[in-house]
Amino acid sequence: MFKVIFSKRHRPKIFGSFLLLLILAFQTNLLNPSEITFIREIFNSSEKDIRLGEEAYLQGKYNKALNYFEESLSKNISKLGQDHWLTATSYDGLGRAHHAIGNNYEALKFSKKALDIRRDTTGLVLSVATSYSNTGLIHLSLANYSTAVVFFEEAILIASKEVDKYHPLIAQIKNNLGLANFYKGNFDISLAQFNESLIARLQTLDINHPSLAESYNNIALVNYETAKYDSALKNFDKAIQITLKTYGYEHPSIATMYSNIGLIYNEKADYKKAIQYFEDSIKIRIKVFGDKHASLSESYNNIGLAYTLQEEYDKGLEYQEKSLQIALASLGEKHPSTARTYQNLGAVYISKKQYDKAISLEKKALKIYLDTVGKNHVSTASVYSLLAEAYQLKGMYNKVIPNYEKSLKILINTLGIKHPQTQFVKNKIAIAKLALK
Repeated sequence: MFKVIFSKRHRPKIFGSFLLLLILAFQTNLLNPSEITFIREIFNSSEKDIRLGEEAYLQGKYNKALNYFEESLSKNISKLGQDHWLTATSYDGLGRAHHAIGNNYEALKFSKKALDIRRDTTGLVLSVATSYSNTGLIHLSLANYSTAVVFFEEAILIASKEVDKYHPLIAQIKNNLGLANFYKGNFDISLAQFNESLIARLQTLDINHPSLAESYNNIALVNYETAKYDSALKNFDKAIQITLKTYGYEHPSIATMYSNIGLIYNEKADYKKAIQYFEDSIKIRIKVFGDKHASLSESYNNIGLAYTLQEEYDKGLEYQEKSLQIALASLGEKHPSTARTYQNLGAVYISKKQYDKAISLEKKALKIYLDTVGKNHVSTASVYSLLAEAYQLKGMYNKVIPNYEKSLKILINTLGIKHPQTQFVKNKIAIAKLALK
């Protein structure tokens, strides 16, 4: 049975500051004399709102950040109008905060407004690049992977005209490109991009900077997917230590990494330890986001998987159903996260010997995967394998080998012939062929 990682945390970084943007505006004559008067009137209150919003955002207090950014937006529109570059700063903050909460379509609306204003304003090159990158991250969350790549590549193209390859903005965008390739199942490419980003960050940032934690976390995700579990644990530990020093225990990133570590212990068959990490992750997420956030779908999915692997099927089913309800409400039907829940629900029903129900759920998962991540993705491969297993147990032998062969072809292309998952499917095909003789 295949277990597909479900927890990846990515967070857009902020470059520059409100004050630096203001200085830039004066230096490039973006403000006329009347605007200077307005700026002097609103600077203290608007700057304070944006600064407090950024602080709340970095601490993982996203609803609080929303309030500050909304207040700054109201002041900026009132004094400077809808299309001013300071107004774009507020829109950008609102976009990032909504994205962090999981309101992706709302986030996209605000991010687009920020991008449009910045693109039409002379002298804000790096801000334009940052907006492209932030918009790309929202498309990642919506599973629009190809669109996300277009935004990231445009961001790098723009930023590279102004700064060198070690600049934090370039490092961030390369990290985001790595995430896009990770989601698409291109693990070798994503690992190279994550490492390139990490090298740049080590050149320019303090060793305890949160961006380094992000890099170690993402490298660990690739380690997990390529079955290098001990390396994954080491990199997660590096990321956790930095995050604890910077933000403390009750931060969304800590919850995500705990969830990821739990998946590793699932693979190591240490289910008790896995469940403890999943439960700790759930506690943090409920405290930070409330009990209906999309990230809780992942947490319940993972803990349900752990109980299923322990053959506690009813308990596993309970958590998977809870995961599905949240995924449908927060992400909708046509999202890879929803597909994963259908997939794991199907696995539970295979274990409970309810094969027709299992096949129906796996077909739902397969359709969503094909529409979102495509036919050459490890998640798609995992569903073909589960379908083969269900058909075999149901006695529909003519459908077993074709589904395993589809899975094997994808796994060879994405993970390589030597990966444990690839070998697992290869052995299943050999056994199925022997059974037909």
